Amino acid sequence: MESAMNHYQSLAGTAQQIFSYLPNGTAEAVTYAAIPVVAYCGAPVVLGYLGFSAAGPVAGSLAAAWQSSIGVVQAGSAFSIIQGSVMTGAASVAGGAVGAIAPIAKFGSWLWGKNSTQCD
Repeated sequence: MESAMNHYQSLAGTAQQIFSYLPNGTAEAVTYAAIPVVAYCGAPVVLGYLGFSAAGPVAGSLAAAWQSSIGVVQAGSAFSIIQGSVMTGAASVAGGAVGAIAPIAKFGSWLWGKNSTQCD
């Protein structure tokens, strides 16, 4: 575990050095542009890791334990929405949409600050 932390700290230090050579704001712009892509690709991976699959919950997984604790899964419940999104492929779209909120919010806050007036 300690070697993994050292590895991540080393990567973070390298990224910090690379971004220090770029003009101000570039690292932030790259980060906000990457968030939706990472969310689009990452949502199915995370849900798959938890045991949600296109064929249903994977035996012995967290998703299977959740389903067995519910008993009869009602339509519209959180479990059925997540499982349905994985089965239809909508998890990627939903992940990308959620990830897109960050850059939109950042742009909105920049725009708001740029056009705001201060009251004394």
